[in-house]
Amino acid sequence: MAKPIRFLFLLLVLGGLALPGWTQERPAPLRIGFLSVPPFAQRDSEGEETGFLVELAQHLATELGTSITLVPVTSSRDFVQAQVEGRTDLIAEHRPTACAA
Repeated sequence: MAKPIRFLFLLLVLGGLALPGWTQERPAPLRIGFLSVPPFAQRDSEGEETGFLVELAQHLATELGTSITLVPVTSSRDFVQAQVEGRTDLIAEHRPTACAA
């Protein structure tokens, strides 16, 4: 249970780090990179992004008073490249970890 809470906290902190560059009038859409990992993020049969991380990103954008643009990435390495190139403001990724026995 602690891992999802840590993930949500990290996502909110990263969202907060993106705030200083925004203006008070009309903030640009929040560009969020995501890796397609069902049920966290995926494209449905109509080509729309859906899943837990997508819904969380939409709620975050609503709270921040902006919209989101989802930027699909193909790997963890692509997440880094997207950040370096300025294609994303933050990332939404679920990274499974081994549970301690």
